[in-house]
Amino acid sequence: MTLYFGETLQRLRREKDLTQEALASFFGVTFQTVSKWERGETYPDITLLPELASFFDVSVDTLLGADEERREKKIKAYLDLYEQAHLKDESKLFEIFQKAEREFTGDFRILVRYMELLASEKDSVWQPDYEKTARELAAIYEKIRTYCKDDAIRSRAKRLFCTHLMKRFECTGDAESLTRAQALLDTTPALRDGREYLAMKLAPDAGTHKATCEAALGELLFLLHDAMIRCCYYDPDYPVRFRIDAIETVDRLTLQLDPNGLFGKNGIHLIYNYGRLGHLYAQLGEEETAFRWLHAAAEAAKQFDERPDTAGIAARYYEREKRFREMDLRTRMKELMTVHYPLTDAFRAKPEFTEVIAILAS
Repeated sequence: MTLYFGETLQRLRREKDLTQEALASFFGVTFQTVSKWERGETYPDITLLPELASFFDVSVDTLLGADEERREKKIKAYLDLYEQAHLKDESKLFEIFQKAEREFTGDFRILVRYMELLASEKDSVWQPDYEKTARELAAIYEKIRTYCKDDAIRSRAKRLFCTHLMKRFECTGDAESLTRAQALLDTTPALRDGREYLAMKLAPDAGTHKATCEAALGELLFLLHDAMIRCCYYDPDYPVRFRIDAIETVDRLTLQLDPNGLFGKNGIHLIYNYGRLGHLYAQLGEEETAFRWLHAAAEAAKQFDERPDTAGIAARYYEREKRFREMDLRTRMKELMTVHYPLTDAFRAKPEFTEVIAILAS
């Protein structure tokens, strides 16, 4: 067994074209330790063996006969928990994935999700301890970039790290972060090279083609919402009427093409847009229409918060809002309407506005 383990480890390492130093760095040990493993002089801790097996994409039985099926089941439970979590569960989920990352060091599925939670945990505010978090994010990205062979995971990690670098530049003015982010962008595939778009072209039959087209539309609509809001809603050079027309157009398109509506991928976009339309119409003095949209936003937020657990979790896709993880959407919309939207005191004093806030407070 000793000779078999050492020889197998050496063979697998060489097949990946890794040095002993590189393997040691990934698992947080010295290269002398790896050398002793390969010579059969010592063995890794038994809890590390499943991670070695995962890293080399072989059966753990090849190394020591651990229960690979039980391990995979536990990882799947973590992944399912991640996908099913609601917006307000993020801080608790962060603690869970801290543990999962330590438990399954070599599993890139766990690692990229922990990276996403780590980034969202800190990106809203540049906190005093952020430098430590920034170093951890960089270390995780380098592990995935260097060792992971799954393009989807590598692309996801690149997106997260690039977003982190741009946020760092925004908060600190660090020019090096901006330069590095731009360099990463240069190596990122165009939208047409993405999974949903390609799947739509490659679907083999009518049923599959319909499903892949719907998935592609959902993704494209999500990106359209985000691009449109960044382009015109936050740009004061666009007239208020232009912003209204743009938002109403993309909302109509979304409701026509997304069969899941508020429970779909663009649910949060729609709710925020209803609120945006409310205060934009108020700026034009069209109060009746303004109250109609604010009322729609309140009702939609309430409906979204009360959705069943089996519904599509649009919040999962709207990463910028993770900093509001302790809020439900009614709380967030109430904050926007009472604090952030540019509404006059006279407008907020009207009974129609009080009615909208009462919906959000229910």
